[in-house]
Amino acid sequence: MYITILSGHVTHENWAPLKKSFGQVGKHPPRHLLESVLMQSEDDPTLWQIISFWSSKEDYKEAEQNQESNLCVKMFCDAGSIPSRRGFPIIERYSRV
Repeated sequence: MYITILSGHVTHENWAPLKKSFGQVGKHPPRHLLESVLMQSEDDPTLWQIISFWSSKEDYKEAEQNQESNLCVKMFCDAGSIPSRRGFPIIERYSRV
């Protein structure tokens, strides 16, 4: 599994459009995207993140090559932000059952 974290600062007037765009993009996600969440920092409410869970790094790279991963970047840009993205391979995992 591979995780990407997209972060950007969004002004208050663009919060609602960002949330709306995230909901719309979620209706047609990239094929290998397992889950994606939109988060807002409590310490700095202008800081937003989209954390995405991919089947593998290779599947993420395929989505990136096909421009599918840029939908979330476009969301931030449309909300007046220039986001940054970082990728993380899962080293170990714990799940409560």
